[in-house]
Amino acid sequence: MPDLIILALLWIAWCGLHSLLIGRRVQAFARAHLARFGRAYRMLYILLSVVTLLPVLWYQWSLPQRLILPPTPALHLLQAVLFLYGMLMFYLGARVYDLRTFLGISQWREQEGSGPEPALPFHTDGILAWVRHP
Repeated sequence: MPDLIILALLWIAWCGLHSLLIGRRVQAFARAHLARFGRAYRMLYILLSVVTLLPVLWYQWSLPQRLILPPTPALHLLQAVLFLYGMLMFYLGARVYDLRTFLGISQWREQEGSGPEPALPFHTDGILAWVRHP
């Protein structure tokens, strides 16, 4: 049981760090103090998110695995449906968001990178009319 508590704490810490680093104040601070590399903040954020996620996933996958439900055709069907649903949500979200901005490419191409990133417009079209990232 302590392993699961450690795992929960790791996920809470990762999610907290992930949310904190995307905050406007942290972005503005980083962009101001990284000088001309401030415009790379979004790319650095994504890189840091991936690098800090890997140890959490490694720890999770190193824990002993127990089968909760026996594999059945109905369970495999449900798994396939949920996978397809997830892929559909990813695709529909990618159609609404500007992926160059999401990945930091647009910010990198900016001439000025010391201030906070400009606020993106609030979209309620496409899939965002129904669901939104928390």
